[in-house]
Amino acid sequence: MKAVIVNVLAKDKSTGKIAYGLFSFLKNKGGETFLVYGHGPRYEEQGLMYIGNEFESKIHNVISKFLGLPGCFSWFSTKKFLKQLDRIRPDVVYLFNIHGYYIDEYKLLNYLKNNHIRTIYTMLDEYPFMGRCGFSMGCDHYMDGCYKCPHLKSYPGSWFFDTAHILARKKKRVYDNFKELTFVAIQYTLNLASKSYLLKGKDLFAADEAIDISKYYPRERGNLRQKLGIPLGNKIIVCIAVYPGERKGAQYFLEAARELEKDKTITFVHVGFGGNKNICPSNYIPISYVSNQEELCDYYSLGDLFCFPSLSETIPSTCLEALACGTPLLVFNISGMPYIADATCSYIVEPRDVDQMVDVIKDVPFKDNDIIDICRKYAESRYDNQKYFEKLENLA
Repeated sequence: MKAVIVNVLAKDKSTGKIAYGLFSFLKNKGGETFLVYGHGPRYEEQGLMYIGNEFESKIHNVISKFLGLPGCFSWFSTKKFLKQLDRIRPDVVYLFNIHGYYIDEYKLLNYLKNNHIRTIYTMLDEYPFMGRCGFSMGCDHYMDGCYKCPHLKSYPGSWFFDTAHILARKKKRVYDNFKELTFVAIQYTLNLASKSYLLKGKDLFAADEAIDISKYYPRERGNLRQKLGIPLGNKIIVCIAVYPGERKGAQYFLEAARELEKDKTITFVHVGFGGNKNICPSNYIPISYVSNQEELCDYYSLGDLFCFPSLSETIPSTCLEALACGTPLLVFNISGMPYIADATCSYIVEPRDVDQMVDVIKDVPFKDNDIIDICRKYAESRYDNQKYFEKLENLA
């Protein structure tokens, strides 16, 4: 079987790790497999195909924001890729994130449709059934055609024109009568998609996203605790999220730390902090972006609780990785967050409710081997990426 995987990134960040994982899985099965990507480092590994063009991508970005038409440009990159598809003649194409100003997604989808190529579109966000946005963020306009978009400035933003309904119509035209197309997502996302203007009545398949369980597992905590200067008796609350930035919600983690600054027995550790460190309370350890996955596993394992107060997600890889490293979760009751884990290894509070966050943090027990084992086994049973990739392979 010849397979082509398309994603904005290869290997990097959550979507890149999933795309590369599927690439490795299919390659090990003996099939001819290619991973096509538009941003990030250029890898020399056989089968990885960089189609991006930095200059063209910047033009795509600016024109998109000016006209309100993301995903409609990157002419040369698209032409280059479609020629490669002519050469490869794949049996199946797996689409992950095709937004990101690196390809004309409508030309790509029309090519796949007109050439009757089996296409598996895995929805790692909600973009495939939105006119323009990556996430609905409480908006239900996706149900009737994305008129009067309330999130005009959100990625992929528009400076002037509300064109979400125009883009929705463009997507509808390409999706209609595309008989070889299946959309894959977690059940939460499918529940929304099934009611949408774009995907109502389309072929939908449920599958949880997943991680490499063999790479994410509980680590020894003492060395990192000592390195950060955290007293032995302190409870540790960890957050790994970009700050500043509204959607990931790290500002609420910071607020919770401020509320508990007088409690000298709780330490907050924030990885991904890019703000002014002078605003941090005394119980807060801000750490900049960490890309090394081994180092991230140390931080996941360090916490007695992993706090991820995002306001809009499907199932974020960071939470799955934290569970696999044996750490329970604290998340908001919003979007796909409540679907990540059951009450044995997660705490769910109302969105933006810092007081509820504080109550959980104060009451959560210190992590012991039993808690680690419960979280780890939950991750193994539900989020093993080998099972996930088998499901995607069987759809081909």
